[in-house]
Amino acid sequence: MCLVFLAPQRYAITWEVHHCSNSGMQVEDVMHENVVTCELEDTRDSAATVIESHKIHHLIVIGAHKEFKGVISSMDVAREVMLDAKAWPYSREAFSAYN
Repeated sequence: MCLVFLAPQRYAITWEVHHCSNSGMQVEDVMHENVVTCELEDTRDSAATVIESHKIHHLIVIGAHKEFKGVISSMDVAREVMLDAKAWPYSREAFSAYN
């Protein structure tokens, strides 16, 4: 059994691998080939619709030339909706100061 933890840092993604008994497993053995994407120009609400309709938690963001630009998560969307609705205990400015 191999447990892999994906921990997003400010602009990088770090991997921690704990207790891997099958170290010969390749990325291609566990990867998803048909990934769901959105484009930089898409709205937050359209990204939320895609996340909900595909029942996923992360959405790959691509640029105009289909290059990887980043990842948006269901929690990113939820946080932004709450900030817009002023349901978050802090203002957008206060929250941004901690990020």
